[in-house]
Amino acid sequence: MHLEYNPDFVATLPYSGLIFCIALEHQKTADLLHSINELLCYLQGVTQTITCDNMRTAVTKADRYEPISLPPGPVNPETKQW
Repeated sequence: MHLEYNPDFVATLPYSGLIFCIALEHQKTADLLHSINELLCYLQGVTQTITCDNMRTAVTKADRYEPISLPPGPVNPETKQW
């Protein structure tokens, strides 16, 4: 048996208790954006806010109370739609 580590994207909606999970091939920005897009397609809408934990892909400066997410500045073509 061969086991491989694959990162997962897990999203939860606290009020409905809905859990969305998708396996990723890598943990890169493009994979994160694809996962968020799949989540929003599944929900058939958008949430008011999206809060990320301290994942390396989305957070540039970890902080318990106010992490800095996806770096501000020039628009990256991958993140332009967001």
